[in-house]
Amino acid sequence: ELVCGHARLPPLVGKALWSVFDPESGALLRRIASPPGERVEFVHPSGLLCNIAHEEIHAYDPLNGLLRRKLVFEGQITISRVSASGALVAALTRRSKVSSIELREWASGELRWRVELPGAIRELLLNEPLGRLIVPSRRGLRALDLQSGRELSNHPRLPAFQGLARTPDGAALLALQSRPPTLRRWDTLTGEERGEPIQLTPHQIDVRARLACAGDEVLVTVGSALERVSLSEWRIKESRPIAPYVVEQVALAPDGTALAATSGGSIQRWSRGAEPPWPRDLSARFRSIAAAPDEAGEPLYLGGRELARVTPSSERRVLYRGRGPVTWLEAARGGEALLFLAKHERGSHWWTPAQGLDDAPAFDEAWSGVVLDGQEAILETHARRGRKKDPNAHLTRVVRGGKARELTQLQGGVLALAAGPAGDVLLAAEEGLGRYDLRQLEWRQRVQLEDAGQSQVSFSREGEEALVIRSVARTRTRHLERRRVSDGALLETVSFRSGRSAPITFALLPQRALWLEGAQLGHWKRGASAIETLPLPAALGNPLALLPGPSDSVYLATLRGLVVRLRFTEGK
Repeated sequence: ELVCGHARLPPLVGKALWSVFDPESGALLRRIASPPGERVEFVHPSGLLCNIAHEEIHAYDPLNGLLRRKLVFEGQITISRVSASGALVAALTRRSKVSSIELREWASGELRWRVELPGAIRELLLNEPLGRLIVPSRRGLRALDLQSGRELSNHPRLPAFQGLARTPDGAALLALQSRPPTLRRWDTLTGEERGEPIQLTPHQIDVRARLACAGDEVLVTVGSALERVSLSEWRIKESRPIAPYVVEQVALAPDGTALAATSGGSIQRWSRGAEPPWPRDLSARFRSIAAAPDEAGEPLYLGGRELARVTPSSERRVLYRGRGPVTWLEAARGGEALLFLAKHERGSHWWTPAQGLDDAPAFDEAWSGVVLDGQEAILETHARRGRKKDPNAHLTRVVRGGKARELTQLQGGVLALAAGPAGDVLLAAEEGLGRYDLRQLEWRQRVQLEDAGQSQVSFSREGEEALVIRSVARTRTRHLERRRVSDGALLETVSFRSGRSAPITFALLPQRALWLEGAQLGHWKRGASAIETLPLPAALGNPLALLPGPSDSVYLATLRGLVVRLRFTEGK
């Protein structure tokens, strides 16, 4: 069975989880929740799931979750690693501000040796073929004897690394640097660097590099790509994208015949040499979605590695392709203009069907906004204090071809922004909800929102109503409120329990409201006193975004790169 190491999955009810999958079908067999205070750490070669619990390592049965083994150490465990044979366990422990490395027998838990080591230690590598424990730190590369714990060598000048691994024969140490993506190799015995550093292909600016060794190859993931490096020839043999998003973890089967990787909320396994199960057409993957409300069948705009316009007949036209992904989109009514934020291009850009793309950015950075027409937009911006974002939002007017001008500062952030009548904007912020006059820079009508910091707001297409979903702190209770924008009057309210405590994505339609609840849609129809959940087909994959469509329909985007339109007819 292929074990994927400690791919840290999202916690459930505050607990760390082990998720066990069938290696052939990919079906989730079981989830094993760790007791409070424990964190998942490594998989023992015997298949036991090992957690760190303060000064102990607990090993659980992957079939039933029962505790099978307990190893007690002499200090608080920071890092623990198991040897390839499973006979030894090394741990970096801390007691009374003193850091030590302990090596213990797995079968008996007996202490073989304990050595105090200064310096910031980030990794431990058990090299059984050469009988060494490799300890990289800021002070250099130490090698300790596995039998006695005495220091065999200490080589300085080890650069900062993101990933570290040893070759199968233990003769070399591989270090992975992320900026720029570089693979380097050191001789384990002499500490001398072997060969020139290999410059990896920067498939994505935000790289999260991982590596795994098998036989004569080292497999490196950089961003969303996989690169095969020959150890004997010390060169890149193959480089290609394998996943729609950044690869978070990569693992090899012990015999090197199968590969597994996690990306975009999914885990995939395939045989080495075979095509990865993720689709090859990765350009269709997207991170943002926008629609122009046109009842005749509005076009969709999808932003990811590129910006594309998609018609209801699925015709796709690429509008922009740059160095970074498109992370934010906002379309004007009818689709006559589009403003988007391209990461690493340093700014928001205009696009219109008539004039095409503006190369010069309209504004450096925006968090949300509304395009009033083809020439003007109102953006929510935040000042920067070093690396921190000012919590108070600014409303900034951006005119195509002109300079951006700050209009006013709000107390707190913006919850929702939409085009209003007579040049006003509909604004929901921590200050309140109502119409905001862009000429006088003041509220026309405003009503205070209860628990505004815990609320989400969406305006109706006509701009006459707003839907507020308010969360109750430290519970999963939510209150749904339908309000009239002109005077803030409360028209309807209903309370419900949500399956998750995080903010939800929802869409307001003329007759109903919909929101994402995991693999289901939460549904409330106007006038109803309760909500219902509607299951989504499993073939769609995990939901990503929800967007109002024409009439009584909604667009649903999924992590598989699909966009589907769901329409309500005769109550279905």
